[in-house]
Amino acid sequence: MSVISDHSENASLRLTTLSEDNYQEKLGTLVRAKEIPMSRWKAGHVLSWLEIEVNMPMYGKYCAENIKSGKVSVVQRIDHVQFRFELYQLVRFQL
Repeated sequence: MSVISDHSENASLRLTTLSEDNYQEKLGTLVRAKEIPMSRWKAGHVLSWLEIEVNMPMYGKYCAENIKSGKVSVVQRIDHVQFRFELYQLVRFQL
């Protein structure tokens, strides 16, 4: 079982990949997640949803690593900023 510590507000939502040992804990996390809007989910909620509800536990490790590192988010932000800059340049030169 892979464990990635979570230092967020809710320390009980540790980021662990799905295993026989923690299935019930993850199932409980998923049940609690369904009671709140998805926009308020923590990383542990998303991971439990991916592994149990969506039935894609093979991606749990990669999801947990990305949640902690934010590599995808950084790339997306850079792409977004670059797109906005190019759009600004295009509009500016057409005026």
